[in-house]
Amino acid sequence: MNVRATVKGKVVENVTQDIDFLAVSVNAPERKKPLEKAGTWTEFAYPLKNLTRTDLRGLQGDLVLGCVGGSGGLADQVSCMSDDDRDQPPFTAVEWRADGDWKPVPGMGGGQEKKTAPQVAGTFGEIDLPAQGSQEIRIRIKPSAAMEREDKTGRLMLTLVQRDKSGVRQYADAQQEFPLS
Repeated sequence: MNVRATVKGKVVENVTQDIDFLAVSVNAPERKKPLEKAGTWTEFAYPLKNLTRTDLRGLQGDLVLGCVGGSGGLADQVSCMSDDDRDQPPFTAVEWRADGDWKPVPGMGGGQEKKTAPQVAGTFGEIDLPAQGSQEIRIRIKPSAAMEREDKTGRLMLTLVQRDKSGVRQYADAQQEFPLS
């Protein structure tokens, strides 16, 4: 944005400022249904809409999955794992799909994450959104028997970013909480 102040036709000040805005809308509907039992997939759908008149290419999803104490909200993050069973990860698999086949989210599920971490994180995708186009990203989670469900709420956070040599640009983010039992 460029603003020019003038007094009697004479320029007295020029101000230029970049304004970032989220260029993609993502809908994370409220979820009342609990996470499925151990070894069974639970799916989450995130409809995306490009709000710009420009094609967006090479977007990636940064995904964070964790648990919070009690019924969610501003509660503290807690481990998703049972104190009795710290040998297994809380999730045996986390996968994503935009078009085509399901693919694993690197760093999430199958014991790749740190056992004591309150959340797990991974980056996936090369997602293209045409100008003013729409697409749906699907995430699915398979919990393990080590998942502690009592008095906890699950939280999934999705951020769409683009990485290049100049840095990381955020295009959208969504957070969704869900009951574990």
